[in-house]
Amino acid sequence: MTKEKDATINLGMAVLIAMVVVCAIGLLTLLIIKWGGSSDRKVVNEIAEEREAKRADLETGMDEELSSYRMISEEKGTVQIPLALSMQVTLDDLQQQQPQASSVPVDPTAAVAAPTTEVTEETAPAEVEAEPAAETEAVEVEETTASEEATE
Repeated sequence: MTKEKDATINLGMAVLIAMVVVCAIGLLTLLIIKWGGSSDRKVVNEIAEEREAKRADLETGMDEELSSYRMISEEKGTVQIPLALSMQVTLDDLQQQQPQASSVPVDPTAAVAAPTTEVTEETAPAEVEAEPAAETEAVEVEETTASEEATE
């Protein structure tokens, strides 16, 4: 009986030792993750801060460039003006222009009424009465060519 008791004690000791080893490995892993991984986070945070600083510098430079005057080409007489001013000048120019007829030639056959779909008893649902198709007006289009408009 002592052999069986010794075997049971040895088995119990082996299980206990295995549990202690597993717990030790788990604890060691947690410690490594907690303190060992912090240097990685520091590096990532440093990189993010550098990127943020570069982005802020770029935005500042772009804001300065978009809000400044400078000579682009003296030969062509091209200058850069602030973006807000250029938008206002463009808006003022467009508001002063009178609407004009399009210079695109129009094909009179293209202004044909759209085809209507006829509703029959077969295509209409049984509960809904078929409505007559809407009538369309014919549109007369004056044909002009680009050369005629240029002479006007």
